Amino acid sequence: MPEIKPTTVAIAAAAAYFLLRPKDASASESIKRTPSDTGCPPGFSPDANGFCVPDGGVVFEGTPGTIDPETSGGGASKYAIQSLAGDGTDDPDMGPGGFAQLPGDPAQPLPPNVDYEMLMDSLVREYPEPGSFYRVEQGDTLNSIAKQALGSAAALQAQAMGATQAQAQALAIEAANRTAWRNGYRNAIGCSPWNDMVYGTWGFTSAYKNPESGRAIRLRPKQADQAARMAQGMAPIRNERWGKPSHAGNTNLNPIKNNDPAFSEYELLWLPGIDLATVVVNGANGLELNAGWYQIGAYPMSDWTQIVPPPEIMALGFEDPDTQSNPPQTVGCPPDYGAEYMG
Repeated sequence: MPEIKPTTVAIAAAAAYFLLRPKDASASESIKRTPSDTGCPPGFSPDANGFCVPDGGVVFEGTPGTIDPETSGGGASKYAIQSLAGDGTDDPDMGPGGFAQLPGDPAQPLPPNVDYEMLMDSLVREYPEPGSFYRVEQGDTLNSIAKQALGSAAALQAQAMGATQAQAQALAIEAANRTAWRNGYRNAIGCSPWNDMVYGTWGFTSAYKNPESGRAIRLRPKQADQAARMAQGMAPIRNERWGKPSHAGNTNLNPIKNNDPAFSEYELLWLPGIDLATVVVNGANGLELNAGWYQIGAYPMSDWTQIVPPPEIMALGFEDPDTQSNPPQTVGCPPDYGAEYMG
């Protein structure tokens, strides 16, 4: 079973912060989504700009930023999990699930009997929020996802710092429309070793490709139901062919299983966690956005930062059935966000 391990230590200097808030929905509702008429999860409603915002909470207003001409994804119905996983045996020289032991890392080995259904229920979101898995919806682009995630981060931190609804709303709009932040976070999504390992490909004639890895995430209904797999303690499985660097921007590659109903989902993207204290700060005239850059959050006692999901998720490993391509030696974007591919 392929796996990845970090090549660099956590880069965020700020205190560790991991946003894990319970959802009202049950695990089965979280994993097997029933689309609503509004396209937003229960308790949320779309505003004029398409943000899913809490009912009675922060309202996003203003002029949306420019959307990149990326291929958009969409929702799809659920299918029962097929027999796609490996035998699940562990290499005695490796950590749980075949994940490489990190010498001196007290966060490993993982605690026994991880409740993956509960863990996934706490991590899956139906709207973009840093530090969570997000189900791609119809019309999404990486640019629009990044915009909403940054707006969400600013609103959450502003409210935690005592902002009024109007103040939080203004900061959310400013964060969502800050072009450098949005482009940086969009690229961070593609630079996440987890996202790249599960969905990255050179074989895509897209207007967007990650400037650091050269690969893209296609956003198309050709993926496995990764949330359901991981909720059962199974490894996520690729269905995109890696291709080769010469394909980037020139060749569209068909998925490994093109017409298999078990591969009819859209991407479940990990949205890198942000240290919210680096988004909104106390300025001379009150709350304001950080004039510099936000920081990716850190996990306590781990070499991983929140550029990837929690260590319990990483411990599941990956399934890569692509036999026609040579995988990259590293996934993500080294050196800061790189990880070794160990097939």
